[in-house]
Amino acid sequence: MTTILQDLRYGVRRILKHPVIATSIVLSLGLGIGANVAIFSVFSAALLRPLPFKDDSRLTRIYIVPDKSDERISLRPEIFLPLREEVRSFESVVGQRFMSLGFDTQEGPERVVGIGVTEGWSSTLGIEPQLGRSFSSEEEKGGLSSGVVLVSHGTWQRRLGGDKEVLGQQVSLSGSTYSVIGVMPAGMAYPYEAEFWLPMRVDADQLGLWGLNVPARLGPGVSLDAANQELAALSSQLDLDERMTLQAVPIREVLLREDERPLMLLLAAVAFLLVIVSVNIANLLLAESLSRDREFAVRTTLGAGRLRQIRQLLTESLILALLGGLAGLLVAWWVRDLLMPLLPSRVAQLTGGVPMDLRVLVFSLAMVLGTTALVGVAPAVRASRRQPQELLQGGGRATRSQASGWLGKAFIVAQVASCLVLLAGAGSIRRDLRALTRLDLGYEPEGLQTLSVALNDEEYSSSPARQSFVDQVVARLEAIPGVENAASTSVFPSERGNFLAQIEVEGREVLPEETHLVNHRFVTPGFLESMGIPVLRGRSLTSSDGSDALPVAVVSRSLAERYWPGEDPLGKRLRNTRLGEDARWLTVIGVVGNVHEFYETVETWYLPLAQNGDGSGASRVTFVARASNGSEGIASQMRQAVQSVDPAMPVFQQESASEIYAESLEGQVFATRLTAAFALIGLLVAAIGVYASMAFDVGERRREIAIRMALGGSPRRILRGVLKRGAIVVGLGVGLGLLGAVTLRGLLQELLVGASSAGIGTFLWAAVVLSAVGLLASYVPARQVLRVDPQAELRAE
Repeated sequence: MTTILQDLRYGVRRILKHPVIATSIVLSLGLGIGANVAIFSVFSAALLRPLPFKDDSRLTRIYIVPDKSDERISLRPEIFLPLREEVRSFESVVGQRFMSLGFDTQEGPERVVGIGVTEGWSSTLGIEPQLGRSFSSEEEKGGLSSGVVLVSHGTWQRRLGGDKEVLGQQVSLSGSTYSVIGVMPAGMAYPYEAEFWLPMRVDADQLGLWGLNVPARLGPGVSLDAANQELAALSSQLDLDERMTLQAVPIREVLLREDERPLMLLLAAVAFLLVIVSVNIANLLLAESLSRDREFAVRTTLGAGRLRQIRQLLTESLILALLGGLAGLLVAWWVRDLLMPLLPSRVAQLTGGVPMDLRVLVFSLAMVLGTTALVGVAPAVRASRRQPQELLQGGGRATRSQASGWLGKAFIVAQVASCLVLLAGAGSIRRDLRALTRLDLGYEPEGLQTLSVALNDEEYSSSPARQSFVDQVVARLEAIPGVENAASTSVFPSERGNFLAQIEVEGREVLPEETHLVNHRFVTPGFLESMGIPVLRGRSLTSSDGSDALPVAVVSRSLAERYWPGEDPLGKRLRNTRLGEDARWLTVIGVVGNVHEFYETVETWYLPLAQNGDGSGASRVTFVARASNGSEGIASQMRQAVQSVDPAMPVFQQESASEIYAESLEGQVFATRLTAAFALIGLLVAAIGVYASMAFDVGERRREIAIRMALGGSPRRILRGVLKRGAIVVGLGVGLGLLGAVTLRGLLQELLVGASSAGIGTFLWAAVVLSAVGLLASYVPARQVLRVDPQAELRAE
């Protein structure tokens, strides 16, 4: 213990004696460790931290999953009702449904999100209100007629004044009055970020009306595999297409979906950054240890063993790493709020944001210990191997350069290689983002304004009622001065919340391994024209395609090319098999250009709302209007047009088409900027490392350079030789980095959904940038050669 304390005291004195080097190392480590801790805290919240559900490892969500597809489909009532009665692997199975409600305010109705829940919902999720109570069994069975509601914590604070006497207070939602019986915990955001929860009944007369989010809790001792085996067996007994299967998915996987991949990518990026920083510091410590050769020679002569000297150097490295770790925690704490966009929104709300908990602290300690080993072992081992006799006799300079040069160069090669991988990755991500921002969307977003409404089931349950409302609003939109076209759709491109259809083509045999999913859109006449989607063959939808006319469809070019390659698709027939064996055949009357969608499915069909107003998804309506003088000026007039038809109708998502597309890219934009920042930091650190290495190399060889100049050597020729050595080291690093980047590009493509495989141009760009920076960093210290005075240098020796 005494010797350890001696090592600590000496290490502290040594650090205080060289504050510039120590500060540089601590700040560099703080940056590297802080970036890793910050990203890991996001990773921990998303993947490791328990969710606020009772025993969340047993909580799942049941989907319909088509064969050979990653799509997950909500359950219709006709599937949910028998499933709830027949399944035995689950302790409970409940339904949840999105509800768009109008909250009455003094300024008029305001659209709010509600969730309808079936019997057993509270016990299945294991969440109780923080104030009041949940629904009773009688209220759950009574549904909306029970007249009770739960409110979110935010709504309680913002709309109801945070009054603890809120229980029993009346609120008006979509024209009906409900009594508040409880306040949900803060951050409750599953399955949606809602303001109100209402009891809901699911009956046989609601078949096909909407989809249900179905949480299910595994029974005691039942594995997920066993439950899915039972669901697969039940699938054949229910009203499901033979190519579809029921499947339970763990709740954490449901919440994360595709967000895990970008998190893994960023964690890899900051790991590369830490490697670059650590290698740079190891090189600095190696160079610094060379200046202490005589000190360690004296220690060896006086009896200090090799392990004792290694421990001393590792102790000094540990002190620096601990200080760097503390600086890293401060950096991570400071930037954690900036990293919130990386955390999936529902996970952020459910877990309370980005935590700095025990798991993060343990990770930080591991970073410190790992960094200590990475930066301290090599210099310590090198120093302990020196022979004291040659150093004490004064002949150590040449030997020192030969013995340590290869290790310093290896550090620089590793640093440059890691930096190139990071630069190539950042360049690939930026290239994909740039391609997305310049993508031909298939429609013209400029001048296009949107506004969405959700038609409630009470007032707009029938197709004629929905069609009448939409027609009246569209007529008023077209009457707005400056509006060229107006129409409606069930889903706008790039908007979250898709509807899919499983199609069958007449006369084509469907193989068991095939999946035929298409984006399902209900539109009104003029939609294609309002969007600027070109009609390639046939015709567009018109007012003649009414409820009594021939059932028709307009299909995208990709759909036509997939099912009728080399044929004329006009007059061909297809149908939605999700509607059962009695589903109507639809005749193709037109082919239009492809539209870029937010989703993986690329084929789309457009069906007239007038013929499908009672279908699932028809209650969701997005109005579009194209203005000749820009979309900003008509936003308020569009809202007025909707409420002139139904004053109680709340509107939401009133945005321009350009804003909707930009929002769909926000996550990738943020990840691109963050990765680019890491790459630039890595480039700067690598440049510093090359500079320091070259400066040390020139300093070590000043006597050799002086002798060569005294013998008639040209300073510029000697300069070229020094630069050549630097170029070789940088070139080796670039070569290894290119090899690593090529090896990892497949992983990058897998981690980023939609990313293309990085091209040779991206790698060459990274190699050229890094080579230029590396050579510049070599050139600046190499110019010291021109300032060497041979006579002064040789006299000093």
